[in-house]
Amino acid sequence: MIEFKGKTIIVFSPYGATKHYGKAIISELRQRGAKVYDYDERPSQNAWMKIVIRLFKKNIPQIFDKYISKVIYNHKGEKIDYILICRGEAFTPYTIKHLREAFDGVRVVLYLWDVMHECAMDDVISSCDRVLSFDPEDAKKHNLVFRPTFFVNDYLKVKDAVDCEHDLCFVGTLYHPRHLLIKRLAKLFEAQGLIFFTYLYVPGFLMYIKELLVHFPFMPLKKVSFTP
Repeated sequence: MIEFKGKTIIVFSPYGATKHYGKAIISELRQRGAKVYDYDERPSQNAWMKIVIRLFKKNIPQIFDKYISKVIYNHKGEKIDYILICRGEAFTPYTIKHLREAFDGVRVVLYLWDVMHECAMDDVISSCDRVLSFDPEDAKKHNLVFRPTFFVNDYLKVKDAVDCEHDLCFVGTLYHPRHLLIKRLAKLFEAQGLIFFTYLYVPGFLMYIKELLVHFPFMPLKKVSFTP
């Protein structure tokens, strides 16, 4: 087990529906002796910010860099050993360069738990010292370290269900082309007499409208939820 006693780490991780994963990683790092500072991977979790980042981050990296400048100011003069970026959709080579200039000798580690074609991080890979991906195909294609989705100990407390109301369930974020797969599965399970429960999360009504317009026909509004 790698120890981090005496090391200082800045962690950027999603503060949205998967915030508990970042918290679990941070808790483990602290148990291994690290001093950890915790930040959201984006300046805001609202739908507008996500749209702006996806559309303009490559052409106008300064949008996100204002947020990074505040983080750098918070730790001015402090020795930072590692920067761990979990997912990090808003990051660009411009941002990584800014962080390296602010923290001399820092090692930058990127952990991708989205597939590459969804998070558009291919241009950031070469700027990092180490890049890990949960997806075996992405790891092979981009020569990354394969690191499967991690397991948190809270799952050990979940009891086996008895007399279940549903045969199968899916809980997750809905986007293209996932909605097509969900529809196919629902049709397949229904033909076999199976009860398939879905909780389909869309991060904001604006995001739903975007998906509806771009990937019509999308999932009907009554079948989605805007609450994680």
